[in-house]
Amino acid sequence: MQLKLQSMKKTTRFLRRKEILEITGVSYVTLWRWMDKGRFPKSFQLGENSIGWKDDEVNEWIENRKQI
Repeated sequence: MQLKLQSMKKTTRFLRRKEILEITGVSYVTLWRWMDKGRFPKSFQLGENSIGWKDDEVNEWIENRKQI
């Protein structure tokens, strides 16, 4: 059974804080400030003590920052 590429839906991967800090190269305090000011994509509650960010939203944010 072959699937056509057009029919395949893109799955969203959630990035955890450690990955976000590695990708952006900033400290947790800076990330928190960006989040507090609405300058970083919204995080999602994944569990009682964990949050994550949608990879496609983070990638779009990065692309938009390159234009600045």
